Amino acid sequence: MAALAVARPGCALRVDSSRLAPAVQECERRRDRAGESLKRCGAGLDWVKFRRGRVVTDASGYPQTNAAKLIAWLAKESGSLRRVHGLPAPVRRLADSPAGGIDLYADAWRRAACLSEPIAAWVEMTAACRLRGELTRAAAAPVVPAFEIFPALRSLTPDFDAVGGVEVRRAFTPAGGDSLLVVALPDLELRSLAFCLGRPGVAGRLEEWFAAGEDPAQWVALHASGVGSARFARMFADDPPAAGRWLGLARAALRYLPLGVEPRALRWLARGEGGETAAASEVTAVAAAVADLLPDLAGYLADDTADRVAENLGASAADLDAETAAWRAGADLAAWLTDVLLDRGPYRGRVDLPAGLAAAFEAVRCVWSAASLDAGRDDYRGVTGRDHAALTGRVLGRATPWEAVGTDHLAVADAVRKRAAFACAAGGFPLAGVRGDEVIVLVTRGRVVAPEAGPGPLVEAALGGLLGVVPVRVVVGRPGPA
Repeated sequence: MAALAVARPGCALRVDSSRLAPAVQECERRRDRAGESLKRCGAGLDWVKFRRGRVVTDASGYPQTNAAKLIAWLAKESGSLRRVHGLPAPVRRLADSPAGGIDLYADAWRRAACLSEPIAAWVEMTAACRLRGELTRAAAAPVVPAFEIFPALRSLTPDFDAVGGVEVRRAFTPAGGDSLLVVALPDLELRSLAFCLGRPGVAGRLEEWFAAGEDPAQWVALHASGVGSARFARMFADDPPAAGRWLGLARAALRYLPLGVEPRALRWLARGEGGETAAASEVTAVAAAVADLLPDLAGYLADDTADRVAENLGASAADLDAETAAWRAGADLAAWLTDVLLDRGPYRGRVDLPAGLAAAFEAVRCVWSAASLDAGRDDYRGVTGRDHAALTGRVLGRATPWEAVGTDHLAVADAVRKRAAFACAAGGFPLAGVRGDEVIVLVTRGRVVAPEAGPGPLVEAALGGLLGVVPVRVVVGRPGPA
């Protein structure tokens, strides 16, 4: 369950009337581009209407949709979602729905969006529409910022993460003559990954790059291109599209591969940075470069399904391996268990397990269908779930492999982000918003801030070298680049 918070009384944002129209137009362009992405993804879009190639909207600016058909489309799309090792991504369903109805709240699908281009387009289209409404309301009357604290800190109103356009970010200004400061924590998630991959007394490759002030994406792109450092440097002058494509793929790989996203998704995840024109061989080369340069990432993303199942059945992984060998016919134990438990692939229909193993499974779970997993019952969770403690010490509760793998660095980044936000608030700079690696704070009108008492030093002191030296940057103005 999410925990919500609002800014202190008096902290409010408004939209400058002179910037309202460009910001609304930017949201509409993002909405239409997301609609175009949906159309490119193929059939099954009878739940949304198009006219002259554009999404048809209602009076509130939201797409006109057929809820029943949208539910059917989401069920079909989400049923094919897979992460690394073929781990499943359960369908988002409403806990209080007697029929296990699918959750139509697009925000609930944000985590799964990087696994599916059409679902990502639907999430972005809905977010753009919602932000368009927030802009209009903030132009009529100031809005008090609201935040989600758990499971992670992020802005809800206004949702600065929803649309990353410049005009939207410029539109919001503090009410009452106050001003904004943006505290930037560059590459926070990647620095958190470096922390998670690190070993005591041994500096990892990511840590070395950051300590030297180098861009990890440049190293990945250089390694993947295979052309040598001198020729790669000339590529930026001789063939800028190729250089940009390699860098775009490298940035996407460093962001999404540690989350357990399959490499083939990099083409569309890097869209806008050349990914859409990348060849399959280039995507493969970038994924291989990440694996070569960050060898510890394989251990970070290891599939521990077999250990989890053995633990929950009161056995050892070796015993489980031996007892199922005849049924697996050489298949990997973890992958075989996942397929059997989810009743998928060549194991559709109940597998004739050894009597002792079948009885043990039945003691933990009773239903063998993927539908029950989607409904959020305890079959797959009961056999593969266990308490997952993040490196921050926070226990995430009973988590399945798909929920635990590739998440520790996100928990670290969230802890750092919260520490920065709380340090600013404690120093008299109320939180106005959060956007990615940026914490946006308010400076009340007339307040004179000494350099040593500003948000930058406060955050640096609060972090205390947790992720090494994070180059905290403080910018006067609105979030995002000018």
